[in-house]
Amino acid sequence: MSEKKQQKSTDQTSSPYLIPLAIIVAGGLVGAGIYFGGRREKPGVQQEEVAGEQVGEDSSAFFEKYAADLGLNAADFNACLNSGKFEEEVEKDLADGQAVGVSGTPTFFVGRGGVVAYDKAPTQDDPFFYLGNTKVGLIGAQPFESFEEVIEGVLASSAVVGETATKISLDDDAAKGPSDAEITVIEFSEYQCPYCKRYVDDAYQKVFEKYGDRVRYIFRDFPLIMMHPNALGAAVAAECAGEQGKYYEYHDLLFKRTTEWAE
Repeated sequence: MSEKKQQKSTDQTSSPYLIPLAIIVAGGLVGAGIYFGGRREKPGVQQEEVAGEQVGEDSSAFFEKYAADLGLNAADFNACLNSGKFEEEVEKDLADGQAVGVSGTPTFFVGRGGVVAYDKAPTQDDPFFYLGNTKVGLIGAQPFESFEEVIEGVLASSAVVGETATKISLDDDAAKGPSDAEITVIEFSEYQCPYCKRYVDDAYQKVFEKYGDRVRYIFRDFPLIMMHPNALGAAVAAECAGEQGKYYEYHDLLFKRTTEWAE
């Protein structure tokens, strides 16, 4: 990718922590597979009913406005947005997430350096991923203290990544922070999910305020488009901004202005 880059759905609520996988697969993930497998429309242009609700107006005008607000080259951004060139990259992120057990948004994995892995997945009552006895990830819009607990635990851990552990690829997705940071955080998320926004509003900046350059943060797209039909367009728009070196600035703006483009 560019720039070394309702509610009863697959979004992760605080209680319970998880939605049964069968519901998720039957809903957003299978729907996303059908979408990517056959329908190619201009990102952000919604022309049909999705999940029983009438889709809102064209959101691409907002995406173009946000690019202008960030001082991006309008012609290059619009050409990128209209081409759909990043849809396959977004599809790859979605497939990679499913392959490593991501079942909803937001989902986070934490590792030392560039090694990110787990050997025990969350349960209905426990939102954490584990490597041995160390918490190395979590699911849902948890409070900052939960992220702090995971990061501090990983920093102090001597857990070994075994051959059977599930390893999460950093891919070439948009990254924030130095490549040699002590900690790598990988988030599988999307821009229209209300719990993803809750996390951004409540905990995202606090991670950087506390850990600064000790953290390298990687955002991987996991749009659940059958429930959040504008999520794909937003993901592609962020990638197009990343081509001009403004991925995370655009990421932040999308979450800040969700009520404009996501409804």
